[in-house]
Amino acid sequence: MPLEGDVLAVAAKITRVQHDCGVRMSDISEELRFDLIEVVYEWANGVRLNEVCRDVRNAARIVGDPSLQTKMEETSTAIKRDIVFAASLYTVT
Repeated sequence: MPLEGDVLAVAAKITRVQHDCGVRMSDISEELRFDLIEVVYEWANGVRLNEVCRDVRNAARIVGDPSLQTKMEETSTAIKRDIVFAASLYTVT
């Protein structure tokens, strides 16, 4: 992702300010993980998490990663049990 460099630059700036102010902390850029950045980006842009899980599951099947495929199926099932998939308590059908 093109913004990864921007995020790392901000993290470096934060680390410098912490150091200048005498705050003892580890370099936060070492703690940043970008593995799921595209998934989070899609979710932030309004794509339903369940749709993202389905896409990842399908990709896992295509590349031959049965473990990831199973995890995404389980995640999708767990999401579907959440209140957002339940019928409204306030509507009459």
